[in-house]
Amino acid sequence: MHLSNITPGDIIIWTFVTVFICTCLITLLGILENIKFIQVSERYLNKLFIILMVEIASACVAYAILDINKDEKVIIELKKPYAGKKSAGALVLSIHNGRPSMLLVIHKKKDKLVVSPPGGIMEEGEKVEDTAIRETLEETGYSIKFKDKIEQSPYGNTNFSLVYSEIDTSQNNLNFDNPETIGFLWIKNPKIIPLQNWRFPEQREWIIELFDKYSTRYLIEIKEWKKSKTLSFNELMEKEEGVDDTLLALSKK
Repeated sequence: MHLSNITPGDIIIWTFVTVFICTCLITLLGILENIKFIQVSERYLNKLFIILMVEIASACVAYAILDINKDEKVIIELKKPYAGKKSAGALVLSIHNGRPSMLLVIHKKKDKLVVSPPGGIMEEGEKVEDTAIRETLEETGYSIKFKDKIEQSPYGNTNFSLVYSEIDTSQNNLNFDNPETIGFLWIKNPKIIPLQNWRFPEQREWIIELFDKYSTRYLIEIKEWKKSKTLSFNELMEKEEGVDDTLLALSKK
C-alpha cells in the first residue's frame, strides 16, 4: 500500500490486529506455563508487554500525524491531471479600505460555503479572456476589463487559466442571477481562508502566489503608496490589522 493511500482507519485496523496477536500470544504463554507445559521467564513476558505498548503508542502518533497532514494529502490526491473541458477565471483586484483586495465568489458546496475566483467553463469559440469577463459578470454583476493573461493552473484542473483584470468598483448595477453562487466578497489576505473553504483546494497555494505577485504590480500601477515600488507584498501584509469580518463568518460555517 502506498503511503499516500494510508488512512487513519487503516492504522486503527493494523493496530487492532497487532494488539490482538500480542495479547493472544501472552495469554497462550500464560496458559502453557500454568499447565507446566513450558516455563516462561518474567523477562520474556515483560518484553512482549513492552512491544504491545510500543505498538499502541506508535499507532497513536501515526494517527495524529495523518490527521494533522490530511490537508496536504488532499492536495497530493488532487494534483492528478484533469482532462475535462477548458475553463477560465479572473484574478480581479481592487483597493478596499486602503488595501489591495481580491474578488472571490461564494458557493454552496454540500453543507459548507466555499470560495473561488470568478470563472467557469469556456464556451465554443471563446478566448480565455472572454470567458473570464463573462463569468465574472454572471457571478458577481461586475464588468471587468482584461489586462493580461496569467497562466494555466499547474495543479488539479490543468485546463483552468486565470487572467489579470481591471474593475470599476463604482458600478452600482450589481444585480446577478446565478443559482450556483450565493454572493461574493473582497478579501485582503487569502492566506487566512482555510483549505476546506476553497472550492478547489488544490489551487489554493497557486492563487495565493498570484495574488502576492499581482497585488504588488497593482499597487505600482495605481501608485497607491509612494513606496509601492520598494515594498514587497509580504511587507505590506505586515501592516494588516486583523481580517475581514465576512471571512471570519464564512470560516465558521
